[in-house]
Amino acid sequence: MSQEKYYQNLTSLFGQDLSRTEEERLLQELQHYPNGREIFEKLKDILNGVSAVPPGEIPDTAAAWQELAHSLNLDGTSPQPFVAPAAKGHVFGWLAAAAIAILLVSAFLLTRFYTAGTLEALAHPGEQHLFDLPDGSSVVVNSGSRLSYPERFTGEERRVFLEGEAYFSVRKDPAHPFVVVSENASTVVLGTRFSVYDRQGSLRVVVDEGSVRVTPQGLEAVPDILKAGQLLRFRHGAASAEIEAVAPNSLTAWQNGDIAFHQTPLDEIAAELSRRYNTPIEIGNLDPQRYSLTGTFPDQELPQILSSICLALNLNYHIREGGSVSIFKP
Repeated sequence: MSQEKYYQNLTSLFGQDLSRTEEERLLQELQHYPNGREIFEKLKDILNGVSAVPPGEIPDTAAAWQELAHSLNLDGTSPQPFVAPAAKGHVFGWLAAAAIAILLVSAFLLTRFYTAGTLEALAHPGEQHLFDLPDGSSVVVNSGSRLSYPERFTGEERRVFLEGEAYFSVRKDPAHPFVVVSENASTVVLGTRFSVYDRQGSLRVVVDEGSVRVTPQGLEAVPDILKAGQLLRFRHGAASAEIEAVAPNSLTAWQNGDIAFHQTPLDEIAAELSRRYNTPIEIGNLDPQRYSLTGTFPDQELPQILSSICLALNLNYHIREGGSVSIFKP
């Protein structure tokens, strides 16, 4: 995580507009610093309790730093100056001096623990990449997806952060569970092969080998155990997750260049094709829940796949000048 992204996440968290994945990643960064989580909670409590400074009044950040540093046993230190980006819902010039000191002390802490580093495996639209992780596990990152992981795994867990879709082959290490944190779930494994898809509120986890424990967001009290050949589906805000038997190869065929759908609504189909071919695809005012598809398509040109999908769904498509695509009812 870059320093700029760290500050953006920190301020967004206090503004309550940070995603679950970003919050988990921010807290993970704090693990590199002794008592980092405890310090973070102190900072959070202070910011939540501050009062606004009248407009035009300049807070005494030096005094605020001294008071805060003393409470955190950081006497004799000085923060690095930093101009924090504005978070939604907050105007930092109006916050109390203690709030500004939070960002200053964060700058100090960042220079103290920001040594282990975080790496990113990124696949741009139209790309797929295979990466090796520090523990010997491997991951294939699908188009338009990002995986963040540390330079080395420390502590009791091997934790990574996924935005999008990836296929994991995890080296067995019962003493150090492998945890994939995504927007709508945490997936815990000891050693297995599985795929996680988490985009736009839609979660799918399919297990190829072994078993995993999936905890969808909002259902923390009832984690689901998935075994080989099972698929978990979950929509953000749903009261429960669905589990069904599937042929795992059909849902992980994207690793081989194929495209696979399983009861996939039209909006997700369009989004997947858009990422895969790096082409804007619109469905207009079509109701995506009325059009869903199950099937596997070999690696081929976009017009060929569009023709097959539209034929199956009784739809039509048009490629505009410039390359964008419109799907519509004839």
